[in-house]
Amino acid sequence: MPVGTDTVEVEYFPYTGYQKSSGTIAGTFTPLGTTPDPTFTPPAGTYSSSQQVTLGDSNSAALVYYTFNGSTPVPGVSWELPAGFTVPVDTSETVSAVAVAPGYSPSNVVSAAYAINLPPPDFSVASSPASMTVTAGQSGTSAISIAPQNGFNSAVSFSCSGLPSGASCSFSPATVSPSGASAPTTLTIATSTTTAALRSNRHPLFPTALAAVLFCLGLRKMRRLQTLSILAVCTIGLGLLNGCGGGSSGSGSGGSGGGNTQPVTSTITVTATSGTLQHTATISLTVN
Repeated sequence: MPVGTDTVEVEYFPYTGYQKSSGTIAGTFTPLGTTPDPTFTPPAGTYSSSQQVTLGDSNSAALVYYTFNGSTPVPGVSWELPAGFTVPVDTSETVSAVAVAPGYSPSNVVSAAYAINLPPPDFSVASSPASMTVTAGQSGTSAISIAPQNGFNSAVSFSCSGLPSGASCSFSPATVSPSGASAPTTLTIATSTTTAALRSNRHPLFPTALAAVLFCLGLRKMRRLQTLSILAVCTIGLGLLNGCGGGSSGSGSGGSGGGNTQPVTSTITVTATSGTLQHTATISLTVN
């Protein structure tokens, strides 16, 4: 029975042949006390993410009636939950609550103001693998993943830079739109046979020629005849330098000549763009 004065109407149904009768019984029920005030966990304050707020009460048998708009909750009318249950708080709002336990009078109405300052939607970009090695004329692939943050769900497009000469890149699909989960695209880097501009020691006699030039400059104050002789040596040295350069270039074009070659390594930058948002990931590319 509710706390306070209650009136009960009673009807009596006698055996056959007797007239029924009725009557009322009035009783006053004294409350056992006042229900403790509800509690809020986490407490009122400013947060950078949505919160699950537990409406508790030290009387575990209590029901908690609550509102989100700052209005006064009414027992038996407003939303209710057993003490200890949670409610979501996704935006800045004030939660008000009152608790009522069986046999007890209602608690005081208490409120907690929550300020939810969510960061703006954003995304991150990652590559796997972050390095690849290909033979000149062939292609390599890397999985590019866009991870949404703070509810981001806009379209993201891609581009790449830092490619070696003769190489190109493409993305499939060209754009992605994550919605609650990471969205993938595949980067393909295609190389040509000219991509591996294999480096060689083009001037093996360069140190000798350089020494000759320096020798020339160091003897400027010598006699005229000696100076002319040294200039002749310098001319020969420079001729050797140019001749070696030309020979090396010819061997590179023809694929022979015994030059010392090595792979070409480049750092590829993948740029993911959505409106004013832009993030990058890098991939190391080695072309043999």
